[in-house]
Amino acid sequence: HQLGTTVDIGRLSADLAEEPVGIWLAANAHRFGFSLSYPNGYEWLTGYAFEPWHFRYLGALVTAYEREWFDGLQQYMLEFLNDHGRSIAETSR
Repeated sequence: HQLGTTVDIGRLSADLAEEPVGIWLAANAHRFGFSLSYPNGYEWLTGYAFEPWHFRYLGALVTAYEREWFDGLQQYMLEFLNDHGRSIAETSR
């Protein structure tokens, strides 16, 4: 939120995931460049409880990449970039 790249969409309740707006968000947010930050069942990975309203804007190209290579899990992609981002940037010069 502090960087302006994160937004809370809908009610701040886990029930949002079962409501029409939450179902739509889960299925379509990536098309508009938004990635769910804290998915259900991945608390062990993210360190946060499930938040179906918490999305980060990454851009449509990045969310397509995230879905294709990281099963749509933002945390997997962030950890990969943290571990390999510098070497990727150096080879692309």
